[in-house]
Formats: sequence, structure tokens, C-alpha cells
Amino acid sequence: MKKLGIVFALLLGLWSCGEQVAHSIEGTIDMVGIQPNQQMYLYKIENQILVPIDSVTLDEKGGFSLGLKTPQNGVFHFGTTVRNTFPVVLNEESENLNIKINNNQQVSMDYTIQGSKASEEIASFAKEVFTMMSLNQRLSVEAQQLAPDDFQGQQNIQNEFSTASAKFIEFRNAYIERNKNSEALIAVIDQINPESELDLLKEISTNLSATMPNSPYAQNIKNYLANMEVEKEKAAKREKLIEVGNLAPELDFPNPEGKNIQLSSLRGKVVLIDFWASWCKPCRAENPNVVATYNKYKNKGFDVFSFSLDKEKSAWVKAIEQDGLVWKNHASDLKFWQTAAIDLYGFNGIPFTVLIDREGKIVAKGLRGPALEAKLLEVL
Repeated sequence: MKKLGIVFALLLGLWSCGEQVAHSIEGTIDMVGIQPNQQMYLYKIENQILVPIDSVTLDEKGGFSLGLKTPQNGVFHFGTTVRNTFPVVLNEESENLNIKINNNQQVSMDYTIQGSKASEEIASFAKEVFTMMSLNQRLSVEAQQLAPDDFQGQQNIQNEFSTASAKFIEFRNAYIERNKNSEALIAVIDQINPESELDLLKEISTNLSATMPNSPYAQNIKNYLANMEVEKEKAAKREKLIEVGNLAPELDFPNPEGKNIQLSSLRGKVVLIDFWASWCKPCRAENPNVVATYNKYKNKGFDVFSFSLDKEKSAWVKAIEQDGLVWKNHASDLKFWQTAAIDLYGFNGIPFTVLIDREGKIVAKGLRGPALEAKLLEVL
């Protein structure tokens, strides 16, 4: 499932203030591969970094017992290392917590907890995520073992995964409804696809803002949604810049020899603007088609302006030679995805092409293979 791109795992910290509250945390951990003197840590968040505030030493059977007074209620982390923890909600209703960690390598997924309703809910959700991860790993192995022509086997694997995914989404949605007024809602954030489930993400943002108005979770979802709106506006503006019929934005960038070349210098020709990179496999696979089209129509007024998203000049030049990109118009600022060309043409993936006519106006976008030649014949 696609992630939000926000480091929510590092935002599991304090979110409200109050009087000091006494708590006890006790339990056991699977001792496979662990020494009896292993430490377990309780963390809080400071400046988006997990900071240990207390620890306990495991006994020879993997038992631990930790008594503490927290200056604030809220969401903490408990585990063996910063990267191997799970959320613990401490408040007036969670004085005594009992934890059983079943897999010390998957502390964040395979554990049970009692004594804190919100913590129990988070653990139940983590268990379902762990189950889906395990299923995905198993099916991936089975798929690799199938014969290439075993279509029925492939279909069976797809069916099993689809059925499990549907059940997980059903569980997730019920979890969201059940915990919409609870700190436990934080567990589900990373299991929302913002592209296809934007309304659901907005609903969660509203609920978190009402339940934990001062929490980093609520604020970060708000920021994320606000940034999405800003990016949508930018994308809409960029899309207008390269609408069919518009004059193609100028490209004025260095060639491999360091001399700037301009797209406008090709005015009078039908030009394919080709955004690519040496590291882009689909681009390299498409290059033979572009070369063949260029060789076929170069004497009829067709040319190519290639813009690379490479970072290393040597890799860029080598790919030009290897793929036989014999036209003269090669440009790049060698800034990878930070290139200014993206703001001019608004693409978010390569290969990306724009075909312009002899007057420099856009006639088509995203042409590849036979579609390029068909449109080119029409324009020429």
C-alpha cells in the first residue's frame, strides 16, 4: 500500500500536558538471540527524534518490570532499539500495563498488551498488518517458484491476495470507525492511500484534530493535506503551460560540451522533446524507437531535443553513445529531479515526450513507439 511520505513513525511522542502520573509496565519478550542483560527502553519524542527516558534490564527469562512517573500523558514508544518499538498510550486509565512480545525481531508488529485500551487497539491493528506482510512474503516466494506458463497458479495467488486485501480493508475501516475518538487512530495513518482515499484521510485529520488538537499527528496530516492542495494548484498551472496549442516553454540548458542550447533554435522543424535519463530503464528501452523515427524522418524536417535528468555527466554521455542518439540537441543541468525543466513542463515521470510543430506549438504529449510515428506523419 502506498505510503503518505510523512515520517509518522517518528512522531509517536507526547501530545498533552498534565500532572505526573504513576505507571507500571511489565511483561516478557521472546529471548531467542537476546542476552539476559538486554535493555528495554521507553522513549519520548523531542524534535522528531525518539529519546529514551527510562529503561529496564531483562531477566534471564525475558521478564521486565518498569515503574515510572511520567510528567505528561500521551503516546510513548517501548522496545529494544529506536527502530524496533511500538506505541504505548499512557494516561489516567493505563496505570498497569502487561506486555508480551512474541518476536524480538518484529517488536513493532508481533506483540500483545493489556491495561491501556488505546494501546490494545494499536496492537490489534499491528497484528493485522503483520499478517498481511507475512502473506505477501509467502505469496511472493510462491509466485517466483511458478513456471512461466502456469497461468492458473498465478491467478490463484492473485485471488488469494485480493481476498486477503479486501478483508484487511474491511478490518481497517471498522477500526477507524471504532477508534475515531481515540489516540489509537494514529496506527492507521500509514495504511491510507492519499491518492485514492483522500476523503478518508481528511476525515482522519478532522478526528485527530478533535481528539488530540496539540498532537504532532494532527498537525502533520494538516500540513500534508495543505501541501497536497498546493501541489495540485502547481500541477494545474504547469498543465496549462503545456496544453496542446500553446507555445512550448523555452529550454535553455548546457549540452555535454558545456554550451547552452535553446529549444527555440530549432524553430521551423517538427521537434520531439524527449525527457529521459541514463538510469531510466523504460527510457533506454524506448530510445531505439526514437532513433529509428529520427533516422526515418530527419530529412523531412524532424528533429529531437533530448533533455536528461542525469546527475553524472559521464553516465549521460555514455548512454548517448551506447544508444546511438546521433542528433545534436542534448541538454541537461545534471540536477536529477531538482531540474528546473520540471517546473516548465510539469512531468512527474520519465520517459516523457512533447511533440511541437514548426512554429514551436505543442501538438501532442506522451507519445511513444508507433503512436509517435503516426502523429509525426500527421504533422509533417
